[in-house]
Amino acid sequence: MGDETRGGYKGGTFRLTLPDRPTQYGQIFRVTGGNEVCELLSESFENDQKISEYIYQAPILLRKFPLRVGLRFSDAKAVSGHDNSAGVESIDAFETRVTEVVGKETLIMPAAIDTYKLRTWGTSTGTMRTATATSRILITYEENLWYSESIKEVVKSISETTTVVVMPLATSVTKTREERVLSSYSVE
Repeated sequence: MGDETRGGYKGGTFRLTLPDRPTQYGQIFRVTGGNEVCELLSESFENDQKISEYIYQAPILLRKFPLRVGLRFSDAKAVSGHDNSAGVESIDAFETRVTEVVGKETLIMPAAIDTYKLRTWGTSTGTMRTATATSRILITYEENLWYSESIKEVVKSISETTTVVVMPLATSVTKTREERVLSSYSVE
């Protein structure tokens, strides 16, 4: 969507849309510099109204270049935000993330695309406040992504997340699995 400055960082905002949900979309603000790509914030919208926002204390490392099999890097940052759709007024957490380049693969989507396969895993722990209570949260996740150097983007990802919320009188555990495939992209 173009270059801009947010939170004192120069970068670009990327809009993520789903063809079957035209009223919902997400935006990610990424900071690039040197040989790194970092993320500062992510937002979700429905009918052009912001429903959630998560902001890192400082940009968190997503990728480090040049990619090569065996490369491993990590980062950790505080993150805060809210999610109106889930009734979460605020979240304050600390995220730790590790990424390893585990191999090279050629995907057929429908054309052949050479990719690096990356495995990212981590945790986010902290507090979550709703209108009725403050709870402890623990999120663990693992994601496999396939990154194409030729288009400079992730072309496929599979993630599994477990969220544990410890409330004053109960504990809930939610597990999710998401698979995403790049269906199109454009450059302006």
